[in-house]
Amino acid sequence: MDDNFTYCTRCGQKTFVNQQRKFTCSACGFQLFFNTASAVAVLIFRDSQVLFTVRARPPHQGKLDLPGGFVDFQESAEDALRREIREELNLTLADLSYFASFPNTYLYKQVEYQVLDLIYTCHARDWENCQPRDDVSDFLFLDPHELDLDRLAFVSSRNALRKLRRPPESNHTKPDSP
Repeated sequence: MDDNFTYCTRCGQKTFVNQQRKFTCSACGFQLFFNTASAVAVLIFRDSQVLFTVRARPPHQGKLDLPGGFVDFQESAEDALRREIREELNLTLADLSYFASFPNTYLYKQVEYQVLDLIYTCHARDWENCQPRDDVSDFLFLDPHELDLDRLAFVSSRNALRKLRRPPESNHTKPDSP
């Protein structure tokens, strides 16, 4: 967490002190906490391939990504995932199942956000209306076992594919750090 916050949001004094994940006002005692943001992503299977999106905007514009996005307030992870996939690809999901979670970082306008990505697996109900929309410029189906992980935008996506590639009995190994 950087030290860009100096003024207390309650009393307006220039007395905010950075204490790792929170700022405390030394004048009035107000505390402002910075917690991890929640995001969702999905491995959408079509036969032995997985759908990957191409990012239309920064960060990592032009790199491959798993479809998904941030969870809104008062929204479940599953509802967020269904909403994001409709917005990005005009798809309806079927057989949604939790797969894993991985920490990630998301750099947006020179601010680095700490994120926990919840990864799911599923199939699409049908592919007829699938089209890139919102922050997706394109999509493609690739074999997840053959994909060069350096083509992926985020460390959480790379870790999800590493887990997918491992035999089930070895899936307890530690993932890469963001």
